[in-house]
Amino acid sequence: MKDNIETRVIGLFLVIVGILIYVAYASVENISRSIRTSDWVNHTHDVILQVDAVMSSLHAGDSALRTYLLTGDRRDQGAYRSAYAEMVEHLNEAKALTRSGEEVFLNTQLAEMENLIKARIDFTRGVVAAREQNGLDGARNEMLAHPDVEQMGKLERMAANLIREEKGFLRTRDQEAREQALSTKSVVHLGLIVNFMLLVFSRINPAVLRTTSWEATEIIAHPLDRVIQFTAGEGDAATTMTQSLREGREMQNRAAQLVCKGGRTIPIRFSLIPLHDQDKVVGGVVTVRPVVAGSPAPA
Repeated sequence: MKDNIETRVIGLFLVIVGILIYVAYASVENISRSIRTSDWVNHTHDVILQVDAVMSSLHAGDSALRTYLLTGDRRDQGAYRSAYAEMVEHLNEAKALTRSGEEVFLNTQLAEMENLIKARIDFTRGVVAAREQNGLDGARNEMLAHPDVEQMGKLERMAANLIREEKGFLRTRDQEAREQALSTKSVVHLGLIVNFMLLVFSRINPAVLRTTSWEATEIIAHPLDRVIQFTAGEGDAATTMTQSLREGREMQNRAAQLVCKGGRTIPIRFSLIPLHDQDKVVGGVVTVRPVVAGSPAPA
């Protein structure tokens, strides 16, 4: 019987260790995936912000350009140049963010957008040169000869498409995040089950089984008072232990009887130590110690 119990305990221990290793690996992998997903979400938001900033800077530059064409003031000229410079910076940043991975095709669209912006800047230079040489009428004639309405429409449509694509990535990654959360939840539950098994199935000392002739499964599958009975005045074993575990209170040195399978009883001292995980009780350790006849009870 002893060899059978020890073999089963060792086998159970190995199974639990294997499951705990898997739980640890799966937990680390889920955390790593969550970090990568979070990084990608931040990355995608950054791309959206950069593309949106490109168009904002372009519109700000166009507004300053129109003011300069009307006033000829060098300060207004500096304003549109600054806005266009910011536009190019945002465009380069967006291109850098989409150079690899699944966003290569977005980088291709940004390259096309860059060509349109370059053409737009060339058009601006022509209008400014006409303004400086022939005044406001010269600038007006240049703009009528080379209208940029179609060019601006292409840029706005392209920016909208890029932002729409990136928002599609966000939806995909949001779904991945939900799946990872469910996976993590499953792993956590598995870990809790393993902890419960470790606490329940490995808590029976083989010495107790040899002394009482009970099988481990017989003890686990039945109430505590089948094996341990408190003496008069100590209360009901199952009820008292359940209450103590619920409240996280220790039970020390209680007088009780260990009930053997044949009905024989052995005087014992009974203790319970709850096990805590932060502020939660996750189990408990029960210890029993035979009382030797004639020896004084511990204080």
